[in-house]
Amino acid sequence: MTIHHAPETLLADYASGSATPGLSLLVATHLTYAPEARARVSEFEAIGGAALQAAPQATVSEDLLTATLAALDARPCRSSECEGGADATASVLPRRLRADGDSDVLPAPIRRALNGASPQWRFRLPGVSEAMIDGYDGEQVSLLRARPGASIPQHTHEGREITLIMQGALADGDRVYRRGDVAMNDEHDDHRPRIIGDETCICLIVMEGSLRFTGRFSRALNLLGE
Repeated sequence: MTIHHAPETLLADYASGSATPGLSLLVATHLTYAPEARARVSEFEAIGGAALQAAPQATVSEDLLTATLAALDARPCRSSECEGGADATASVLPRRLRADGDSDVLPAPIRRALNGASPQWRFRLPGVSEAMIDGYDGEQVSLLRARPGASIPQHTHEGREITLIMQGALADGDRVYRRGDVAMNDEHDDHRPRIIGDETCICLIVMEGSLRFTGRFSRALNLLGE
């Protein structure tokens, strides 16, 4: 079975703290499912730490130090920090999400993003519901819940769409994404994902741009999305 991990560039950005808040949430959640990715992030963190130790020391002002510490305090909590290290994220891996996507069984990074509240599911399409996660300026972060057999109408993007599968299976063309897999699409993709198998599919999605429907009924669907 093919495993679709997050790209190494995204893991490296996460390890260095340069990933956007939405993508940091997605990678932190991905790490709860993917021990290989956790190990790779630990390697990137070790490399970054060694590079800092080897760099010549520089004197900084007290104001700069205070501002830097304040920025670190305000930064979204990364999984490897909040759970006591990259390996510790394995302890928060849920056995199976319920069909309603109840927050009690969602991975710890998402529970923190929801401030412990339950997702507010809203109907989007037959068999498909979505729950927005607020507080990510410039990114659209949401949970998607889709019943077996449901499909998303054909569409493309005006930016990247990164999807983490947390339960169930999603087919997109000749690729199948399962629990813990990451799918990435952009303006070069015109696709129609569909849910396969007999299990409700629950995903975390981060969109950096808008979505545009291209298939049948695309005009009406695009008008509804405005």
